Amino acid sequence: MRTLKLGTFSPSVLVAVATETGALARAGLTVEEVPALSSPAQFEALMDGTLDAVITNPDNVVAYRCVAHNPLRRNADVRILAALHHRTATGEGQDVDVNLMSSALSALVNQTSAYVAGGVVPQRMGNAHLSLYPYEPMPTGDGEMIIAVGNDRQFRKLVDVLGVPGLADDPRFATVLARNDNRDALRPLLVSRLATKSAQEWFGLLSTVGVPCGPINSVREGVELAESLGLAPVVETDGIRTVRNPIGLSETPVRYALAPPKLDEHGDEIRAWLNG
Repeated sequence: MRTLKLGTFSPSVLVAVATETGALARAGLTVEEVPALSSPAQFEALMDGTLDAVITNPDNVVAYRCVAHNPLRRNADVRILAALHHRTATGEGQDVDVNLMSSALSALVNQTSAYVAGGVVPQRMGNAHLSLYPYEPMPTGDGEMIIAVGNDRQFRKLVDVLGVPGLADDPRFATVLARNDNRDALRPLLVSRLATKSAQEWFGLLSTVGVPCGPINSVREGVELAESLGLAPVVETDGIRTVRNPIGLSETPVRYALAPPKLDEHGDEIRAWLNG
């Protein structure tokens, strides 16, 4: 269990995030009753192991998250922040509802929109894009790379670099809609040209003219690429190397004051806090 202290504010402020598990209802609690609990430990016990994070002030539990999936976590984080911003502006608290089903449908983006707007039920397509082509991994002379062409201008740049500029004027491939409808005919024409150079060579040539692309890297290669771009992906604290937090803030940057704890390093303090 992780605890995020947001500072002192009215115990009546409550941001409750519901989940598909129905943990709050199973505990026999209502939104209005949660602030009356005396400690995070009491709240966790009532949640019977479904608690992921508790947001507290010095006196009362004022918020909770019971989340099980990354899209749901992101939605919960954003909605909690939005509710806190609203509270700051108006003094009003509110119940925040986040569920796994809605988060999953939202995360599908194009696929869900295709059904809702056009009645199209997507089928399995691997890593291919539903409505853009070429927008998928493609083989080169020494491995695969991602090519993500989103419009006609980018497609013309792509085929110019590949040495087949006439494809941009071919009626089968001249527009986004035409390329999408004729991807089976276009793919072998592109693959035959991509096979003449390595992924890194194509990456350099295509990136120069503004075609979104990139070799499919291993984790090591990904870290090395981030380093070459000046992103400093690794930080070191007390001799322990960890991955840098991806969020940058100009006025309140992330601090790396402590290294990751050793097994049970803070066990006594945590158990004392839970029992308090």
